[in-house]
Amino acid sequence: MNVQCYKISDDPRVVYKNLGAAVNNITNAYLKEDTDVINPTVIFTGDISKDFGNYCYIEPFQRYYFIRNKTALLGGKVALDLEVDVLMSYQTSILMTDAIIFNQGSDDLCNALIADGRLPMQVNTDTRTFMFTRGELDPAISLQTDNIVFSCFTGGSKSG
Repeated sequence: MNVQCYKISDDPRVVYKNLGAAVNNITNAYLKEDTDVINPTVIFTGDISKDFGNYCYIEPFQRYYFIRNKTALLGGKVALDLEVDVLMSYQTSILMTDAIIFNQGSDDLCNALIADGRLPMQVNTDTRTFMFTRGELDPAISLQTDNIVFSCFTGGSKSG
């Protein structure tokens, strides 16, 4: 199995990382027994003093990984403990996703239930009032009024 190693300086929370040129290309790697594709350990014959960077790509898995630890093993073997980078591994799907953003959070604002105004949005609404008689409603619904307001969101766009 081939493992391409890189040295990156991008924030791990960035979707697209700048890889640059590979610092090492391992061609004789295999997986440690009892490992998984999310946090694998790859083993290969090599020199532990070589620079393996801090990031790698494993083509058969089509995933990118952070190199969390390297260990010298008996017989001139090296083990790399890896952790999947889901943002880079699935960047195409992530960037192609249509989403409605209700609010954002940050390291300073950890309460995701508080909507912030840092991403201004324009929402198109269509509000209509319908009158119902008590007989038209489910008896399990208790209302203080006979009026119900339905809000229909028909789309939105970034304001600016």
